[in-house]
Amino acid sequence: MITSVEGTGKTIEKAVENALLELKVSREDVDIKILSEGGIFKKAKVVVSISEDALAKYQKHKKFVEEEKELEEKSEAKAESEEKEKKNSSKLKKINFRNKQLGWHNYNIEYEYDNGKKEVVPASKDIYMSGYLKDYFLRECCYNCQMKYGEKSTADIIIGDFWGIESTLPEIDDDKGVSAIVINSAKGKDIFEELKANIKYEKVSLEDISNGNP
Repeated sequence: MITSVEGTGKTIEKAVENALLELKVSREDVDIKILSEGGIFKKAKVVVSISEDALAKYQKHKKFVEEEKELEEKSEAKAESEEKEKKNSSKLKKINFRNKQLGWHNYNIEYEYDNGKKEVVPASKDIYMSGYLKDYFLRECCYNCQMKYGEKSTADIIIGDFWGIESTLPEIDDDKGVSAIVINSAKGKDIFEELKANIKYEKVSLEDISNGNP
């Protein structure tokens, strides 16, 4: 968001008007600093900045809109689940958010019901997945993860999606999803040594992983 612009015009008033048009705010929401009053051969010049009070109001309004949108998405997701149960005359038993029948890059959401019925929905068409990808349904701790790789992590092993694998190691990208494993301790290394015979893996640098997972 642009909070300050320089405006010019034949007069100070015109310079302020031009700046307000660029900022898209009203005059009562800004502070004005005159750089030059102009003259016969010189334009007036001002710096117009959105005031702290106006910025605070904007941030408050933005947060309100985002919270309302989040509640709306959650409400729609709940209504969608209830509609699915009504349509299939059965309670939802299981939801697979990463059905890879069509591959990792074109994954679907699979709904399974108590009566044995299954329903597959493209991720782009699913209300819950839409809200999830917009970060509406993340837990608060996800925004301040204590397990994320780095010096502060207390985890022995960290496992996550290897975003960017198609560029780093395209030869093992089977479009079924590849996980990144970060070993942080001797205990974590011992555990990996016990398991590595049962998995296909390649060694990469932490930088290779972090490039796709900032």
